[in-house]
Amino acid sequence: MTDEVREQTERQKLLEIFEQFSELLTRAGRLSPGDLSGQKKLLKTSILLLDQFSGFF
Repeated sequence: MTDEVREQTERQKLLEIFEQFSELLTRAGRLSPGDLSGQKKLLKTSILLLDQFSGFF
């Protein structure tokens, strides 16, 4: 039972991470080429999300 709960929790976290990546990609597609501020913010958010994702494994 404990393993099932842990696996479900891990699946939920992974799903949340993928949803966040999907949102980032969508936002990246909306940025204009000259929007350096937006690109910087997106890059910072991507790095934080990648750090979170790498800690998952």
